[in-house]
Amino acid sequence: MEEKLEQIENLAALMMSAADIALVVEIDKDEFIEQVKETGSDIHKAFYRGRLLREASLRQAVIKMAEAGSAPAQALADKYMDSAKNDDSTW
Repeated sequence: MEEKLEQIENLAALMMSAADIALVVEIDKDEFIEQVKETGSDIHKAFYRGRLLREASLRQAVIKMAEAGSAPAQALADKYMDSAKNDDSTW
């Protein structure tokens, strides 16, 4: 199962749909989607870990471009900061 979880994480990081990942790892689509929705399940964790790590990687690239002077990247980085501040204020 550990190998499947790693594969799920890697495919999720490639932004594949849950249905496509289920097909690749040979798990019934409906069961897989239920497991993705079930907070705390190993499949949920692997799926969202992959998605979030990819998002972090992309954000890092945007921030590097913003620091290098890219105006579009600076605007996007500002949106990231505003979103983080808004999210933090809900604690």
